[in-house]
Amino acid sequence: MAVKAKSKAESQSCQAWLTIGAKTCDGRTGRDQGHAEMSALHGFVTSFDSVDQAVAFFNQQTNRVVYCPSRPVCKQCGFVLRRLGFACGTNSAGTTVWGDKTMGSTEWGCTLKVRDFLKKMGVSYDEAVGLRK
Repeated sequence: MAVKAKSKAESQSCQAWLTIGAKTCDGRTGRDQGHAEMSALHGFVTSFDSVDQAVAFFNQQTNRVVYCPSRPVCKQCGFVLRRLGFACGTNSAGTTVWGDKTMGSTEWGCTLKVRDFLKKMGVSYDEAVGLRK
């Protein structure tokens, strides 16, 4: 039986960028780091020697922007990013918007380092996961 390939619009694959101060981190689905936005947050956190250093740098920055022009930021990533003070951005690839839906069959999660970062920032991982229901 032939399997129909997913179109680009139907694909769960995605790319996103986070700008935190002068630092930009990209993320993609399929890296075992969660959705593209959480993959980018993982890249940010792991670019420091410790989670505490990432928190200290993050807290000094007022410019926090998410770029995910291919689709709206899902409900769960939006929950996390809004609580961290991110705004949606516009770049040459398009305009980013907050969504109100989960990504359907794609399970939401993030790495342990990102969970530690979220905990230190006062953002509930469990509450984000619970939005799936």
